[in-house]
Amino acid sequence: MSLLIGAILAYVYGILTSLSGMLQIKSKDIPTWSAYGMILFGIAICISSTLALMNIQVLTLQITCFVFISILAITNGFYLYRKINIIHHIIRLIITLFIIYLII
Repeated sequence: MSLLIGAILAYVYGILTSLSGMLQIKSKDIPTWSAYGMILFGIAICISSTLALMNIQVLTLQITCFVFISILAITNGFYLYRKINIIHHIIRLIITLFIIYLII
């Protein structure tokens, strides 16, 4: 049951990350490569979440994607606000760790 909940949360996280990347391409506030990275890793999270439900071991892929999404989020925040919002990224880390915990 926790795998299902974790996969659903990861899928939603991936969709929201990809949507964020798409909106950032339109607004042109951050580098294009960073926005495309958000889209790519968001899609990878969605795919790996689906594969996890089919009992395919993709935890390493998911963790890698979460790490790159976090790096891109920090980069994007710096481009947008010229500073890094530590609280925001701690909250992201807690959400990410919770999703990974559910998937394990």
